[in-house]
Amino acid sequence: MVFNHPFMQDILKSAIYTAEQAGYTVSAVDANWEASTQQQGLEDLISTGKMKALLVNPVDGDAIVPVIEEANKAGIPVVTVDAKANGGEIYAHAASDSIEIGKMAGEYAVERLKERNGSEKGKVIVINYPQVTTMAERVQGFNEVVSQYKEIEIIEKSVVELTPESAQALMDDLIMTYPEGSFDLVFAANGTTGVGANAVTESANRTDYEIIAVDDDPEFVEALQKDGAFKGMVVQDGIDIGAKGMELCIAAAEGKEAEEKIVATQLSLVTNENLKEYQAEYAKRQEIIASFGVDE
Repeated sequence: MVFNHPFMQDILKSAIYTAEQAGYTVSAVDANWEASTQQQGLEDLISTGKMKALLVNPVDGDAIVPVIEEANKAGIPVVTVDAKANGGEIYAHAASDSIEIGKMAGEYAVERLKERNGSEKGKVIVINYPQVTTMAERVQGFNEVVSQYKEIEIIEKSVVELTPESAQALMDDLIMTYPEGSFDLVFAANGTTGVGANAVTESANRTDYEIIAVDDDPEFVEALQKDGAFKGMVVQDGIDIGAKGMELCIAAAEGKEAEEKIVATQLSLVTNENLKEYQAEYAKRQEIIASFGVDE
């Protein structure tokens, strides 16, 4: 796991809560976004001989493979959450369905275009970083929905790096290339690209197009409250990911067969209209798991 990120904290706290409710204790490793740190920490846990199962959110899908293979040799079942591993034997995987994320965003995009233009038509810019499989799958799902409408034009652009600065640079180029009134909507396939796109939009005071993104970044929440260009976010559920991942770990530790190899977790479309309801429900669920983190 990575400890210093709100979404990862939700996964971690929920997993620990679920384990302790079932009578298990959890040892956690802070990868700190470093594949080598994660690898060493998990190897140390394996070497204790006390692990009944491993719950892993890979920092790097390739780098984690030797650790998973080591766990396999030691007879320790491995469950992955959020990000996939690219090898080794996995008991099961719990995560959001990235294609479904894209489809949900695509359906909302079509709805917004119809409201703006009177019918399902317009020009949509999609911001991608296809090197990340989840983002490529989100764009795939988005395009599957939107491309059904012949009067909607999709223009796909990719950031050079997956950073807010790179997203801002791309969005700066886009608003120069496409002057006011020449496109209708931007779909940013993750939080980083969405933050960059929204920052440029607000700075340029552009209100002629709308933005839809993925994840519930605090900047998106603030933007929704302004009721400006930013219109919606498809939100993954870290609490659900942590709970379902740990439930799979417990089943694996108890020698049960996995009923499903891939377990899809909850998704929500959050807009200005349902933001308060979403925040209230999230706060209630946070209260339950609040005390189940680990010292950083």
